[in-house]
Amino acid sequence: MPTVTNPLEPGVYRIDLPCPLAPAFGNWRRAQRGKVHVIELENGPGGTARVSFVVFAKPGAFPFGKLGKPQRGAVVGALPDWPDVVAFVLKPLVPVEEALAAKRWADFFVAHAQPEFAELREAVAVVRANMAVIRSQLEAVKSGTASNPGAVLNNAGAIAKQSIELLLHKAGAIPFAFPRALVNETIEKLQAFADEVGAAPGKALHAISNFAGDAAGVVVPAEIGLGGVALFLAGAYLRYTEHKPSPLSNGLMLAGGAVAVVAGGTLSLNLANLFERIFPFHPEPKP
Repeated sequence: MPTVTNPLEPGVYRIDLPCPLAPAFGNWRRAQRGKVHVIELENGPGGTARVSFVVFAKPGAFPFGKLGKPQRGAVVGALPDWPDVVAFVLKPLVPVEEALAAKRWADFFVAHAQPEFAELREAVAVVRANMAVIRSQLEAVKSGTASNPGAVLNNAGAIAKQSIELLLHKAGAIPFAFPRALVNETIEKLQAFADEVGAAPGKALHAISNFAGDAAGVVVPAEIGLGGVALFLAGAYLRYTEHKPSPLSNGLMLAGGAVAVVAGGTLSLNLANLFERIFPFHPEPKP
């Protein structure tokens, strides 16, 4: 493996951290102003957190004394270009498009034709149009005809997050209970897509390193702590509106908490306490 010295050279790295030290890594990453991109958070050996990250430009000194030296991966393939990056984004776009399929939602709104669903119907149409725009722009990057591929990728992530917020807001405004499986599934797919957009540049580099085949556990894409907070809030919202924990809401909250901690924040824990105070969860008594 290449020798690792300060400042870290551009390349792909990973480090196994005791969980209590994960915030210290996150604080260092946040201070690098976009020079460092977290690719994956995995289960490491001995109960550690394995963090894979990419250094795009020489960052500030890595805290070797506190965290140890990260391991640098060797590049074993050609450096990726924008079409390679977009390949990691187009695949998770397909489940979003399937979740937004017009026939599925037409059946839903036939069964829920009350006036209270009008704004949700309009929101779904807006989100479907958003995804069509994203598809068109990403295909242009893939074909090499986009003038600013980086802006396309940034725009795709921003639109996906705005779409999530729109659906959450409109579904949450309906003043009575209704089956939320379709709404929840669409939000889940949108969040997965947004995660992949943020992780795509690093994943493209990771794919051509000798770390690519070593994944040991469940991968949680992680770029910025606020993404983790958004995951947590989405899970908390679903838990509240469903009046019970579900695999989706629990998964979103757990993933969101993990991402936020690795990104150097404790905001997710504060949000958890605040949410429990505002919306305490009391299991419904069994009949």
